[in-house]
Amino acid sequence: MHTDKIFMLNGRVLLVDDNEVNQMVAGAMLDHWSVSYKCATDGKEAVEKWQRLKPDLILMDINMPICDGYKATKRIRELEEGKSRTPIIALTASDENVEREKCLLAGMDDFINKPFDQEDLYSKLKHWLTQ
Repeated sequence: MHTDKIFMLNGRVLLVDDNEVNQMVAGAMLDHWSVSYKCATDGKEAVEKWQRLKPDLILMDINMPICDGYKATKRIRELEEGKSRTPIIALTASDENVEREKCLLAGMDDFINKPFDQEDLYSKLKHWLTQ
């Protein structure tokens, strides 16, 4: 990793992805930075875990069975009404320009195009977890 200064990443992350390999890869990166995280495999589970665990940030895959990332984000935003907002970063392999607009309209705060590398993820986490 080519960062000039390593920032301490403080916070709890909810990693939402239906692909076990993606969970393992992102999880290894989070472990490397000593970031605490829990996983969910679909949007319905993500909403339930968000309510119970109160994470500081959500990494949200877009295309998942049962409930996709858009629906899960909209539901979380409805439940947050009047409360503090949890940053949600979209994870998707779709066309970046088209998908970014859809993610922001759904209530997500940021976007990472898959496959992402360690530096991409670190940069996003640094922005949202060290504010």
